[in-house]
Amino acid sequence: MQNLRNAARDEKHWRASVWWLERRAPERYGRRAPDAISADQLRQVIEQLAEVIVEGVASQSEREQLLDRFTEIASNVHGDESGELANGAEESGSES
Repeated sequence: MQNLRNAARDEKHWRASVWWLERRAPERYGRRAPDAISADQLRQVIEQLAEVIVEGVASQSEREQLLDRFTEIASNVHGDESGELANGAEESGSES
């Protein structure tokens, strides 16, 4: 590992740096298909959809049902059950 770090510091071995970054943080630096989107990008789209719902659906109970469903979808995409998306969207909804 130390040899890899030393090589990464030398400009002529830039590929070592790229290789290390791709493996260290694949979500951020890994190779992707041209049309692929990251989990963060998908989460942002869902958050924007949730904001549209908060603005467009008058009934609080209907909003909550829709936002709960979006949270479920977001959790299934990334295996995250923190509810982070819904909490942010619900906070937006309480301001309306």
